[in-house]
Amino acid sequence: MLAGIHHGLTQHCDPGPPVSGNGYGAATLPTVWVNAIDAFAASGRMADYLGPRFVEMYATMKRAEHERYSALVPSLDYAWYLRNA
Repeated sequence: MLAGIHHGLTQHCDPGPPVSGNGYGAATLPTVWVNAIDAFAASGRMADYLGPRFVEMYATMKRAEHERYSALVPSLDYAWYLRNA
């Protein structure tokens, strides 16, 4: 976030018009965890700010976290689908 803010300020990027009303519909950020990791890993700007090795290692770590998280059966799924199987 700070790298994005810094880039916008130093490069005088136009943030666009202010959002009025419900701003949640205006966001264009990835809403799926893996897509967010992929976008981060592919970002040349993040590599410029943080270094390509950091970006690679951080993305690898986040992918591993996602795999571990996805391997767990949530208690609600267990209750709904597995308890009476």
